[in-house]
Amino acid sequence: YKRQANTLVSADYPFAIRQMLVRRYPGLSVLFAQGATGDQSSRYFRKDQTFAEAQRFGSVIGAEAARVLQVMDFVSEAALAVRSVQVEPVWKTIPPASELERRVAEYWRELRELEARGAPYVERQTCYLNRLGTEFTLKFARLAEQGIKAPWAYEAPIEVQALRLGEACLVGVAGEIFVAYSLDIERRSPFAHTYVVSLANGMSPGYMVDHESAEKGLFEAGASMLAPETGRRVVEAAEELCRELHREV
Repeated sequence: YKRQANTLVSADYPFAIRQMLVRRYPGLSVLFAQGATGDQSSRYFRKDQTFAEAQRFGSVIGAEAARVLQVMDFVSEAALAVRSVQVEPVWKTIPPASELERRVAEYWRELRELEARGAPYVERQTCYLNRLGTEFTLKFARLAEQGIKAPWAYEAPIEVQALRLGEACLVGVAGEIFVAYSLDIERRSPFAHTYVVSLANGMSPGYMVDHESAEKGLFEAGASMLAPETGRRVVEAAEELCRELHREV
């Protein structure tokens, strides 16, 4: 599957965000943190994988960040506290290698059909990635048949952190969590403002997928070694950390 796209290492869209902010606020120190990256892939809305496209939606995000900065309230003092816990994952059930090989072949056939009829980028990219995710699972299956532990398994347990900043709390998850779990953490938190940051101090053995994505066999579910129950464990751990910090004066 060949794509006309940038293959260079770059700062991607965060560079455009920083450009926008520094132009408006010279000397500003810009920190970038991602939210629920698990199922917030740009493949669902980007037109291609070029520098111009990264500049386009990075500028949109940067403009919104600049707007928020203009209306924020600032304080001179704020309570600070931090907590951390390790969460054991729930591993997904891996089908036999023969079944996975059949699925990979079906994705290849579908991809060729999409390319032949000139299907939109989003359709082709989604099919390509779903096939890639299935190939990840196939690799896990083959390693298991040989009695070898998959490399990503060493990313367990999963660290969950909580950092109190006054009446706000940053929840850091080592890995890429799905947005449903992120929203659940925010709802359960006693803080006025709770922000979930993914890929915080580590990865995890793949994406923390929800049941719907696992059932549909999307890329993230295929590329992950985790069952959806892992996300629930992370949510519960994050809630407890937030409540502990909120009780502190």
